[in-house]
Amino acid sequence: MCRAFYKGKGDLKKARILSFGVNQMVNSNGFSPSIHAECDAISKLIPLRQKKHLEQINLLVIRLSSKNKIQSSKPCSNCIETMAKLPPKKGYKIQNVYYSDGFGNIVKTSLSSLEKEERHYSKYYRNRQQFNNNRELIGDD
Repeated sequence: MCRAFYKGKGDLKKARILSFGVNQMVNSNGFSPSIHAECDAISKLIPLRQKKHLEQINLLVIRLSSKNKIQSSKPCSNCIETMAKLPPKKGYKIQNVYYSDGFGNIVKTSLSSLEKEERHYSKYYRNRQQFNNNRELIGDD
């Protein structure tokens, strides 16, 4: 799940929630794209009328197992690109991204830091890359 919010005086508990997103799976074979929670939350942001001054917002992304255990929710490469491109079109700029790690901690980072770090790819993009590599090996255009 993901929440896009204004930071409320340094306290996440008092932050104003602007949108809420959840993962949406198209299918489970890994060859059809799914919508990740952060992209879903960004797409649901209400566009601002005045876009001269982008409104600074933060994202909180949490991933829970089927047994409600906190798991890593670090945004994938595609989500990082979406976070950089889509919010400005709606009048927003993502300042901080909070995500859960595999140890149950909440990590705070900036979008610019995520853009510079080594990225990971979701199952769909890994499968798509493998499919394209196989096509190149057999000469299928």
